[in-house]
Amino acid sequence: QFSHCRYKEITRKEGIDTFFVYTWFSDNFTDSAPLPLWHDNVVSECFDTNGAVISRSYFPLIRKKPEIEERLHKKYQTHVEKNSPTETLSILMIGVDGMSKQNFERALPKTRKFLLEAMGAIELYKYNKLAFETFPNVLALLTGHTPEEFYKNWRYNRTGFVDQINDAFLWTDARNIGYRTGMMLDCYDITAFHYQKKGFKVSPVDYYQRQTVIASTRDKLMRGNNSNCVGDMPEVTQIHDYWLQMARAFGKDKSTPFFAY
Repeated sequence: QFSHCRYKEITRKEGIDTFFVYTWFSDNFTDSAPLPLWHDNVVSECFDTNGAVISRSYFPLIRKKPEIEERLHKKYQTHVEKNSPTETLSILMIGVDGMSKQNFERALPKTRKFLLEAMGAIELYKYNKLAFETFPNVLALLTGHTPEEFYKNWRYNRTGFVDQINDAFLWTDARNIGYRTGMMLDCYDITAFHYQKKGFKVSPVDYYQRQTVIASTRDKLMRGNNSNCVGDMPEVTQIHDYWLQMARAFGKDKSTPFFAY
């Protein structure tokens, strides 16, 4: 029999990109609970009368934070005054690793048709991968450089923190002209920035939900034998919902553009 619920705040451990800590435990509630503005990664648990967990849900949230908005508003105004852009567009980059263009055409023809006909998408031709693994290809896509260029010219340590080259990424350029920036990855240990690397020491973007990904991935109750779902929610749905939050929070006003990956 249902007894009560409570939520915990999930916080990224400072200076380490592979650990998280719980820093807040709410009071018990049976219907709803107030959520402070700074709580943007939470897990909600409900218990029965014996104290056993009967439900658990992870929520990576987009919360408009005054200090971020003030800083980015000033940068955006400076960008407009200096460059007089004709139009300001928000950018959402979605990467599906391990799927070639040809495989996309075969496996997802309806999605491709929707993108081309309903969304006015543009197909890029004569592009090819740089290597078999993810990192070199993602690096070229997001920075315009190869790993070898970073090793030589930036003295980048390939097994260290990616902060060494963070200034070269598109999201840094976007942030510098007033864009809100976000990153959401579906894995915690085999991403382009974490496989045989340390990830980021400092959050590379404004909205970096790394701690929720780590916590939910390591949760044996929620993962079970199916690594593609978080409880009863497909992993891809959680990511999709997160970007919908960002679009709803910032996409309606052209003075609050965002760049998300």
